[in-house]
Amino acid sequence: MNYAPTRDFSGGTTAFAGIRVATTRDIASLEPVWRLFETTAVCHVFQTYEFLSAWCRHVAPNEDIEPVFVTGTGEDGRLLYLLPLGTRRKLASRTVEWLGGDQADYHGGLFDEAYLRHLAGDRSAFDAFVTGFVEAIGGADVLHFAKMPTDLRGTANPLLQLRTYPNANGAHATRLEPNWNTYYESKRGKGWRRTDRSKERQLSEHGELSFVIAQDHVTAEAILETIFAQKRDGLARIGVDDMFAPPGVADFYRQLAHGSVDPDSVVQLSALYCGDCIAAANFGLVFADTYYYVLHSYDLDTFAKYSPGRQLMYRLMQWSFDKELALFDFTIGDEGYKDNWCEVPTELVDSAVALTSAGAATSGAFRLWQRTKRGIKQNDRLWSAVVETRKALLNLRRGEGA
Repeated sequence: MNYAPTRDFSGGTTAFAGIRVATTRDIASLEPVWRLFETTAVCHVFQTYEFLSAWCRHVAPNEDIEPVFVTGTGEDGRLLYLLPLGTRRKLASRTVEWLGGDQADYHGGLFDEAYLRHLAGDRSAFDAFVTGFVEAIGGADVLHFAKMPTDLRGTANPLLQLRTYPNANGAHATRLEPNWNTYYESKRGKGWRRTDRSKERQLSEHGELSFVIAQDHVTAEAILETIFAQKRDGLARIGVDDMFAPPGVADFYRQLAHGSVDPDSVVQLSALYCGDCIAAANFGLVFADTYYYVLHSYDLDTFAKYSPGRQLMYRLMQWSFDKELALFDFTIGDEGYKDNWCEVPTELVDSAVALTSAGAATSGAFRLWQRTKRGIKQNDRLWSAVVETRKALLNLRRGEGA
């Protein structure tokens, strides 16, 4: 590998003495080690090499983010952590943040499980860990870490030992047990199940229903382009700009979609077809024992009243049961429908830590912005006002562009 080790940052403990901290800006040089490590490390799908290498290629350059990858290796040669970080200027400060941006629902690093527990339970070891990666990166003013789950596979996220504050959103998941039929009946009463059957029957009157998981590039691209179109339509109706418009974002998803036909890919493109039309579509991620329900859409005109998105979700849940997955993760967002399904809440926190006097004002601004955003989202009246204002501004921009 083309990166050189720095000095020992073991925190003075014997269990993990002699940790070598190293950095590289070349993600490709880490691919074999990364792909092997992610099979056993504590992490989420958003920290896999497949996901972040695509993000670094397409999104990071357009956001002026310079990736830097920090590794910690024990005396026995075992990789203990891999931190996918980036640096950029924010509010005149050089800021360190997790890679993945808006496209990653959970941010963080990859950790050896025993070392993760060690960091969570030993403050001196944690302080040495932070000092190690900060010094290895060099020249930073602020650590700005967002969307960090407070729990990592049953261990408290050691980054909670930094000064943290709640993210504007939470996340939600459901355990897949014991089997689909029992699970479905426990979540949906008789009346709801009757309505589901009725809507499925009515939808099928428009064409034969088929559940498709893309196995070739043509199908994957068709499903992804449908997601793009349906999401743009849905977002426009609530006054939100096209989420795929920022430079590099659509190409990021296209690269992942292209790779999804590889049997080892974490990416899954699926759709519910009604005849030759896609009534609903989903961009999902499958990693370890979890299905991540990331990006879903449905036809808002012809088929909307038949709830095709829910029909597709049911099929994805059944597929997840068939694959013996343990968790169906609805990921970030506090949409009301998740309350009907999810019994596993995940608290997400942010942290803004000033490393220099120049970073003090910047870290304060980050904290103020997140508190303001969370306050608005938790106030129904304020949030409704924001949505209506967005709609009005979007309609105004459209009128000016006509």
